[in-house]
Amino acid sequence: MNPYQNPNDSQKNWVGRLQKLAQQNFKCFPQYEFSESTPRLFDCRVTLLDWQAIGQDTSKPKAKRMAAYLLYQQLESRSQDSELLNDES
Repeated sequence: MNPYQNPNDSQKNWVGRLQKLAQQNFKCFPQYEFSESTPRLFDCRVTLLDWQAIGQDTSKPKAKRMAAYLLYQQLESRSQDSELLNDES
């Protein structure tokens, strides 16, 4: 799936999916940090143990969803090579 397809699609709760995946597999929560890269653009860095991703968008909620989506996809692609994840969504 392409991250620029539509990670802000209301049908997919990427923040919730990432949190569920983190709790089921790692027994911890993802951590989010925000910064403003330009007056109209927000960055959100999500960290889960040693993994991280940065989402960027015009609002904090959209940047957070983008970051969660990117990290979820990163973990999902790594899980295809190993038994890293147990996502039952």
